[in-house]
Amino acid sequence: FTCPTQMPVPEAPSHPRNTEPAGCSGPMPSQAQLISALNTLEAALTTGQIDYHRLKESIDNIEKRSRVIGENEKEEEDRDSELRKADENNTSSYSRACRVCYASNPCARVALSACGHTACLACAERLATRGKIVCPFCREITRF
Repeated sequence: FTCPTQMPVPEAPSHPRNTEPAGCSGPMPSQAQLISALNTLEAALTTGQIDYHRLKESIDNIEKRSRVIGENEKEEEDRDSELRKADENNTSSYSRACRVCYASNPCARVALSACGHTACLACAERLATRGKIVCPFCREITRF
């Protein structure tokens, strides 16, 4: 008899020590494979090819693997949903437009060092020709 991962199942001890048979650490089978394995185990019990304790141990193992598969699918769906929401939120929150001259896509942008506000390079150079640079947004004396 084989477990759902197609590995031979060793003879079950008279008292089960763990619920996962040795050799069943391979890749996770699909739910269809687990259901098929359950049906095979039930058929083996009715024909007398397997004892009750071994069948119970195998069924418990299959149920645990089925729960893990279901949990993994739910986690993946949740992660995809969070990524979609984050992507929707990030699409409209950033603009390259200069807030001084309203140029929609300036060639270069600079940040004013003291306050961190940004403007296009042309506006920053115009502000610098007056001597000291005063931020047009917060009126802090700064440089770029």
